[in-house]
Amino acid sequence: MKALIEGQVDVVGVWADAPESKKGQWTLKPFSEFKPGFRVLEISPPIPNDAFAVREAFYKSNPMIVFKVMEALIGMSDDKSTLLKEIFDVDRMATATSRHYDSVREAAALMSEKR
Repeated sequence: MKALIEGQVDVVGVWADAPESKKGQWTLKPFSEFKPGFRVLEISPPIPNDAFAVREAFYKSNPMIVFKVMEALIGMSDDKSTLLKEIFDVDRMATATSRHYDSVREAAALMSEKR
């Protein structure tokens, strides 16, 4: 957003909530203080955010550790405590795979084509 506001780039990709909320990175300070006529071009389908990623080599050599950590984090979603909120500022954890981010790759490819 800063690069867009400063004219260093013509377009940026940022986080946004559901379209009807009209909330995204551009609605937070200090960006919300700038009203130079920016507009939202497109909102992608929802993608998992705040991901925990694991290197492929680590996963291949330690799959049980990865699964135990994943199960623990997802299990915290079922816990009625506020631990996930306190630690990560999220309400729940869920599994995701690379394919969940296909829409991001498609958007990047479109932006590359329009250069």
